[in-house]
Amino acid sequence: MPFVAAKCTQCGSNLQVDSSRDAALCPHCETPFVTENAIKNYNTYHQYQIQHANLKVHDERSIQNRIKNAEVFLTMHKDYRKAEEMFQGMTEDAPADYRVWWGILRSQTKEFSDLKAYISIRDLDRYLQNTYDQGLESYIQHHVLNRDFYHKAMAVAPTDVIEELKTTWTDYGRRVKTDAQIYLAPKKESRLQGLTQELDKSIEERNKLERQIQSREKYLSSWTSVFRELLAVVFFGWLTYLAVNHGISLDSLGYGLIWLLVAVVPGFLAYLSLADGLFGRDHVRTILRRNKSALEEIEKKVAEQEEVIRQCRGK
Repeated sequence: MPFVAAKCTQCGSNLQVDSSRDAALCPHCETPFVTENAIKNYNTYHQYQIQHANLKVHDERSIQNRIKNAEVFLTMHKDYRKAEEMFQGMTEDAPADYRVWWGILRSQTKEFSDLKAYISIRDLDRYLQNTYDQGLESYIQHHVLNRDFYHKAMAVAPTDVIEELKTTWTDYGRRVKTDAQIYLAPKKESRLQGLTQELDKSIEERNKLERQIQSREKYLSSWTSVFRELLAVVFFGWLTYLAVNHGISLDSLGYGLIWLLVAVVPGFLAYLSLADGLFGRDHVRTILRRNKSALEEIEKKVAEQEEVIRQCRGK
């Protein structure tokens, strides 16, 4: 009785069955099966395994060829855009091959020679305008070195190449920073001059307000104007007293009127002086409050300008 390979149609166990018998019992799950069906099950399964193995070998060879072709465009033709497209097309087929992710970085940076691949002139100008105040080192780290493709390459790279990749990437970041510093140096100096001039104007305005406030506070605290106003009132009262007394004691009514006129004119002037003193001091107080409010605003402005200059010098 010839025995042939078979696979249980119930539990999938590999069996040796008598091909001359129509049916048998699986020794593993004790389920009866048709011999012909168990043999077909075995042949179908192993045929699939062989095809899948061939397909895997074919895919691996295909990936290797695609990487080689992308390398040709990258290193020989210097067609960086085409090379990047080819590497990008392999990210789903070979995500575990670090050369795919690293190839994208090499293509984007033109083999790490394009120092403005990830940071433009506009980005540097925006950086100088204080939209990012963490320092150039941090700025380069955030905008250049912190790339998703780099992290993916490092995650799947063999241990013997990780250090080389890290060194290459760090060196690229260092050269990007040096290039950025060369570009920023004259612009930084020009911006500092402008900021310093604005600060000087603000300080001059602040000093002017402080002088005005001191002058008005001195005026309000002085008793000179008050004494002048009281003296005018006393003088007006004394002249009125004389006019009334002389007007009653003199026989001629004309003399009395003359004395009244003599009293009324300086008295009116004294009234104007008193009114100007009282209402004038009120006006000074109003201006003083405005001056102090303006001084607070200009002091905030000066502090902000000094902070901007400090940040600009640190860039």
